[in-house]
Order: sequence, then C-alpha cells, then structure tokens
Amino acid sequence: MENKKPPLDQKLCSGCEEPAIDKLPACPLQCRAMQCKAYQTKSKFDPETKPIVWVLGGPGSGKFTQCSKVVETYGYTHLSTGDLIRDEVKTGTRRGKCLTSIMQRGGLAPNDMVLAVLKDAMEDAAKKGTHGYLIDGFPREKNQGAEFERTIGPVALILYFEASPTTLCRRLLGRAEASTEDNRRKDDKFRIMKMRIATFIEHNHSVIEPYGSKVKRIDAEQSPDDIFAEVQLYLEPIVAHAALVEAEKLEAEALAKIRAVRAFTQSSIDVASRRKESTVNDDIVSSATSEAAEAEARARAARNAAEAARSRLEELEQRQRQRQ
Repeated sequence: MENKKPPLDQKLCSGCEEPAIDKLPACPLQCRAMQCKAYQTKSKFDPETKPIVWVLGGPGSGKFTQCSKVVETYGYTHLSTGDLIRDEVKTGTRRGKCLTSIMQRGGLAPNDMVLAVLKDAMEDAAKKGTHGYLIDGFPREKNQGAEFERTIGPVALILYFEASPTTLCRRLLGRAEASTEDNRRKDDKFRIMKMRIATFIEHNHSVIEPYGSKVKRIDAEQSPDDIFAEVQLYLEPIVAHAALVEAEKLEAEALAKIRAVRAFTQSSIDVASRRKESTVNDDIVSSATSEAAEAEARARAARNAAEAARSRLEELEQRQRQRQ
C-alpha cells in the first residue's frame, strides 16, 4: 500500500494541550480537538490602555533600530513573530514539536498557530506591565491582519518604513559584510535578498490598504534620529490617549470602591442601630476608613494623571493643527 505523506498543515501530535474554550469549529490544525485556543476571541489585556502598533517595512528598512528606540522611550514591548516561532520550537512543548514537524516538511507555520503564540507573548508582557506593543513584520498578508484584529485586538497605528529596493539591498549587503562567517544570516545573500524584498512589495499594499489613516508612511532613507522624530510625531498621541483612558478607568474603579466602602459602613451602622447597640465594631470602622482613604488617594492620583494626559493630548492636537 502506498504510504502517503500527511498534508503540510496537519499536526502529527495527538490531542491538544491548550485550555478548552467554548468555540467552534474544530482546531484548524486537525489535532482532533473540538475546542482550540486559536479561536479565543478576547485577549487578557485592554488594547485601549495597551495600544497595538504594527511595524511594517522591507528587510533592511530599519525597523529593529526604531523599535529599540520606542521600547526605551515609551516602555513598549517589541515582538517579532519569527523570533517567537523560533523560541517556541526550542521549548520542546507539544506546540513547539508540532511547529517543528510542519516546518521540517517544508510548510509554513499556520496563521492560527502564529496568532496563538503571539497572543501568549502579548499577555505575558501585559502581566509584566508593558505600556503597549510593537508587532514587527506582521501581518504579511491581508487576511492575516483581519484575523489578528478578530482574535487579539484592534491595531491603533501602523508605522510603515518606506525605502527604495536599492537602499534595502545596499543595507542588507552591508549587514552581511559586517557579519562573521559564524553568525551571518543565511538570507543575507543577494539572490535571497531580492526575493525577500520582492515578496514584501508584492503583498504590502494589500496589507495596509484597508487601514486608511491609521497607516503612517515614514521615509526610511533619513538618518535614524530623523526617522525617530517622525515616529514620535505619530506615536505620542496614541501614548497620551492610552494614558488618559487608563487614568479614567483607574479613577472610576477607585470611586466605585469608595462608594462600596461607604455603603458597607452605613449598613454596619444601620444593623447596630436595629440591634440597639451603642457602637459599631471598632475594627470594622477602622478597616473601612482605611480602605476609603486608600481609594480616595488612588482616585486623586488617577484624576491628576488624567488631567496631565488631557493636557498632553490638547498640546499634540494643537501642534498638529499648526503643521497643517
């Protein structure tokens, strides 16, 4: 009997280690699980307070340099899907082994699995207190962008670094020449360079076309400092708006806490009165007073932060009007 090879997108592993969620259809990777984390539709972080920025540009356009500056200046987390997939393969988990088996047969990492790995990394960064995300080199195709927004969250801004193919090739060749034989990237060879650049150009227009004013085109042939000044021009309103939203939410939470503590205290007083007790339990009053004071302090801090963020937004909007 002929021994047929399984399709490239089929998992060789059995079962699925991802937590079950109430979402169908079945796992697209054919792992026989009727529920799959790839279909989870709500992230465990708030994209309004932790904005998502896509960073696009051809190979050699300087994305890494600019992302490093943003990370240092604004406390964002820089995530590259290629690096995440390679790290996942190294872990040796079931998902990592599955990715290894697919890529060893010449297949590309399935989009649903890439998104699952990316979402995990973003949620881990949220736990560590990131202020936002720079998603480097993703999406590469139009349908990937739509699926990203469906399964992870809306993109707030797209930074597109534009440079001519000649400039990109020159930079990649310079990088290859500066590398030693041991660490030289295999794709830093002229033929593969041209293929990578051509592939990017072919797909990039369809990726950014649906996003209109969210796309900010930046001349990547300038000096790194001039490029970063332009990045800041587009990014700072996003940063200020996120700070405003977060401050308003923190203030609302603190005020809700104050109301709850006061209602609890009043309820305790009412119960004591009905029981004809002369005093309310001192521990209850002391604890409630302390909680109310802490909540009031948080509310004041959040209110001040919100006012500062509003002022910053107004300043940025005024600058924008003057430029126009």
